[in-house]
This record gives sequence, C-alpha cells and structure tokens, in this order.
Amino acid sequence: MHVQALVKYKFYDFVVNELFNGVPVDLTEPAPVFPEFQRTIDFFDASHKQSVQHDMSPLSTFTALPEDILTKLTTFLQEAKPNSKFEFSVPNASKEIRTSFHQFFKTLNNPLLESRTGGQNFDLIQLSFHAKMQFPQPSDKARFWNAVLLKQNIDTMQAIDLICNSMRFQKLQNKNINYCGTKDQRGVTQQVVQFPGYIFPEAICQNLPNNIKIGSFTHAHTQIGLGSHEGNQFIVCLRALGLKKCTSIDKAEFIANNLQQIVNIGLLNKFGTQRFGSGVIKTDLMGQALSQGRMRLFVKMLAVNDHGIKNGLTEEQTAFFTKYFATIMADNKIEVLEGEQESTFMKYYDEIKEYVVKNNRPFQLSKVLQILKKPVMEETNESITNAISQAMPINSRTFYFHAFQSRIFNQLCDEINTIDPQNLLSNKYGSVTQVKTTPYTSADLCLPLIGFNTLKELSPVSQFWVEKCQNIMNGLGIENIDGKYRDIFAPGSFRKVYTQVKNMQFAVKAHEELDQQIVKTKFDNNEMEELVFSTDFESIKQFKTETEQYISIVLKFELDSSCYATEVMAAVLGEGYDKEQQQGYVNDM
Repeated sequence: MHVQALVKYKFYDFVVNELFNGVPVDLTEPAPVFPEFQRTIDFFDASHKQSVQHDMSPLSTFTALPEDILTKLTTFLQEAKPNSKFEFSVPNASKEIRTSFHQFFKTLNNPLLESRTGGQNFDLIQLSFHAKMQFPQPSDKARFWNAVLLKQNIDTMQAIDLICNSMRFQKLQNKNINYCGTKDQRGVTQQVVQFPGYIFPEAICQNLPNNIKIGSFTHAHTQIGLGSHEGNQFIVCLRALGLKKCTSIDKAEFIANNLQQIVNIGLLNKFGTQRFGSGVIKTDLMGQALSQGRMRLFVKMLAVNDHGIKNGLTEEQTAFFTKYFATIMADNKIEVLEGEQESTFMKYYDEIKEYVVKNNRPFQLSKVLQILKKPVMEETNESITNAISQAMPINSRTFYFHAFQSRIFNQLCDEINTIDPQNLLSNKYGSVTQVKTTPYTSADLCLPLIGFNTLKELSPVSQFWVEKCQNIMNGLGIENIDGKYRDIFAPGSFRKVYTQVKNMQFAVKAHEELDQQIVKTKFDNNEMEELVFSTDFESIKQFKTETEQYISIVLKFELDSSCYATEVMAAVLGEGYDKEQQQGYVNDM
C-alpha cells in the first residue's frame, strides 16, 4: 500500500538546516565590515581620490623638519599611489627619533605604507607604497572564520566552486574551504562553512550570485570536516497527496500510522537515491569501476557525467551513453567495446575533452584531462590515480567510492529485511556492533561499510556479514579494496542499521494552485501564512476542507548526520521515489 504525492517537486519544498553545536544553524547577521579592506581596494583604484587628511603636528615633537620637506611629505601621503616612493633626511637623528618617525607612520593605519631607515649614516627615512595589492590581517584575526552558507538550487560543492570563482580581491581554492557535509542541490539549505582567518569576510561576500548568501561569521580555532555536525533539521513538503483535488486526505489513517511508527521505532538507515547522483551514470557504478581497477573506464565515465551535468547532453547522446555503459558494466573486466560502438564513443569523448579543456568547465574535470597527456586507453592506473589526486580535493575524489560503499550497505540492509526480527540479535546476525556492553538492542546493530580494511577487522567478529560482503564483491570481480590506491578509496567503517527520527512534527495545508509555495524560506521576503506544526498524528484522520483543494503535508524533523530525509518521506508514503516516477506523476496530472 502507498500514497501518491509529489516529493521535492519544487526546490522550496525541501529545506535543510544543519545542526551545529546542538542547534539548527541560521543566517541572521551580515558579514562584518573591516574599514582596512575597503581602504586597500580604494588605494588600487586609479579613479579613487584619496581624501585622507593627516595631522602632521606630532612630527615637530621629534625634530624640526624644513617647511618644504614637511609640505612634500604631506602631499605624498595624501596623494598616495601604488609603487610611489619618498625619502627625506633627518640629520643627526638618534635611533630613538628615527623610531618615533616609524611609529608615527604606523599610526596612519595604511597597511600598504612601509617605512624604513636608509642612507650610509642612517639619516634617511624611506617611505614606499606597495606596488601589488595585499591586505593586512583582519584586526581581530583568529585561525578560522566559521560562517553560515545559505543556498538554493545548487549543491555544496558547486556553491563552494562559485564562491572561489567570484572572489575578486583575495583568492581561495576550494580545498581551503571546509564544511561538515554536502547538502542537496534540490532545496534551500543552511550549513556551516569554514574559511581561513586571514581572509576578509567582504572578500567572500562582495560578488556572490543571487542564490548564495553567507553571513553570521564567528571566530574559530578548531578545524571542521566531514561529520563535524550533529545532523540536520529538515522541513519537507509532501505535495498534493493523492495528486488530485479533494476534501479530505486519501489514506489518512495509513499516513498517520506510518508517522507514529517512524517516531516509535525509527527506520532502516539506508542511503537515499541522491547519494548516487543525477548524471547519466550513477556514481556508485563509477565507484565500482574504480574498485575493479578499471581506471580508464572511470575517466570515460567522469568525462561524460561531469560534462553532461554542467553543460548538458542531447537526447541522442544520453541514449547512446546509457546503452554504452550498461553494456560495459555487464562485464566486470572490459573497458572498451568492439567495433562501431567504441568508435562512436571515442568521437563523443574527444569532442567532450576538447570542449572541457578549452572552456575550463567543469573545472576539476578540465584539470584531470589536462594532466592526462596520452589518449585515455594508453594511460596506466597509476597515472590516472595521480591525476585525480592532483586535480580533485579529497572530498571529491573519494565521493565515487563512498557511493559504491553505500550501495553495498543498502544491499546488506535489504538482507536485514529477510531476517526474522526475533533472530536479528542472535550471535549469528547481531554481533557486528560498536556497543561493547550486552544485551544488545536493535538500535545498536551496525553493518559494515567496505573499505581497504573492513573485512580484516570484521573477521573475528561476525563471519555471516563478512561472507555477505565478500560474496557481493566477488560477484563484481573484486577480491579486495586495494589500499595502494587509498587516495581515491576510503577505509572501512560501520553504520547503524536503524536511525531514530527526532522531533517529528507535521502541518497540513490545503491550497488551490498545485505550485503554490507552502514553506517560507530565508530567500523569501513575501508575506506567507505561518505553518502551525503539531505532534498529534491522529488529527490527520479528521482533516477536511469545505471545497475540493490540493492537500499537502509538511514534515519537520531531525536526523543524525549522513541519514537521508528521502528515506523518511518514502516510509511515510509507503514506497521509494526516483526521478522517473516523479516525472510520470507530473505527466499524469
């Protein structure tokens, strides 16, 4: 049994706020302003007229300067320009007097002004303004800036690339920006991102696109990384239940019971479909190719997928690539096909490579292809892994193996569903757990995430799951994960089989227009009716409207990190969803 609904139909139907230090992050403050940042920019702007008036009277307390020298010095400081220089003599000046001059010039608060002592007799004060733009350290610098990234309709890695590309005065590479986890493209999300402390917030925020905002900057001395957050708060809309106008909720009892069961018991902690990408080739298949040692095939997949996501593919190309890679992946060893199919592929591949390298877009793919000098089928596994390691930050290059890891975990979860719940915690099944005390409960049950060390660690613990993992891998022609290529793989680990859904609330909304926005986001300035959330799931059964309208349910809940809201939505509605199914629903309406 299931209920039809539109899931993630609009990007504003899926709102995610990262949980950091125990609370949902929220962008409430703009970036702080540092006057020295704008002064530096103005200084290098040829059209900008310096309007600073300096009080030169303190100089007379050090020594008496000739009037013409004082006038020239004043003019030099007021008409400051890059690479300009000025020097003047201070005859018979002691070291204390020279030091007083240098300290005076520091009080002018121009980070580009440099003073030094010169001359054979140390009687010259030499002043110069820097020729190249360089910024001082922020006046209250810490090791890092933590900030809140608010974005819509773009994923985290794409947003970070855009931030780096949009910075005009101070530059960063994407590897210099830390974050706790990747947030979906299809949604409105807030998360913590971390920048080096020497960067001015204005340099980050001055030139952002309309779908990205950054603010609520705070100092930090501890580096964050993947998994540094406690989880995520989700606000999701299950739109148009039943996909038609009506006066009451179709299968209301079914939905109410599912919600209550999710709160009471939790649900299987499977990886959601978005874990496996939106390209022509699913990312778990790309990770499988890597694990099989088919590195040349991986490069072919990477070129097609990244180019397709960024620049688009024609229907003809999509159909060809889908069939081509399905044929290759049906065999665990081959990297090329015979005859016309392969020659057609290489024609497309060469066109993609030429376009990507010429336009430097997508950037990481362009770097990989530029490092690989030979035709792809002449490259070695070592040369390809070296190119990936050089061109891609660690989060990107291990992304594909993590997707493959996730698929095998999901297969093990499917195996869990075939086991009698009463037997799950027996010695045969339940001894893979991170909990050292007994008795175990189902909440303690863990399954392995394969890696270049997991099976060895599992061997003395639970032979049943070791054999399950090994059988899946053997079926794909993989004897083990080669630690020699650890730059593109990952160590093994464990993941809980069940996850708890916390603070589950709901709101029901009736609306006339199918596309009507229901959840207000941080990007919206328009007045919208506030949703009233409840935990009384039984009241869903009594919801009625006077006239026929679309009825949607908005869910608000929290999950631990790396748990998927789409699995919660599927559990509420009674089935899983993919893009093709969603499109079919839309076409039927």
